[in-house]
Amino acid sequence: LAKQLLQLRKQKAKSLNMGARMNAISAKNREMYSMGRMADAVGKTTDTMKVMEKQLPPEKLAKNLDEFTRAQERLGVTDE
Repeated sequence: LAKQLLQLRKQKAKSLNMGARMNAISAKNREMYSMGRMADAVGKTTDTMKVMEKQLPPEKLAKNLDEFTRAQERLGVTDE
């Protein structure tokens, strides 16, 4: 009976240890899934930025903003 009790305790400890390992693996899987989703989002954002850069080059944008600022100054518009 004592031998069976000792085996049962060992079995319980192994079971708890295995449960903890399974939880750790599950958490790692969730983390990897999240990282994959973030990588996809960053990739899509990069593609969008490339398209925007082709449609409106930074030099042209800077020129437009400069013209807008000058027009505001000519018209006396302030940021009040």
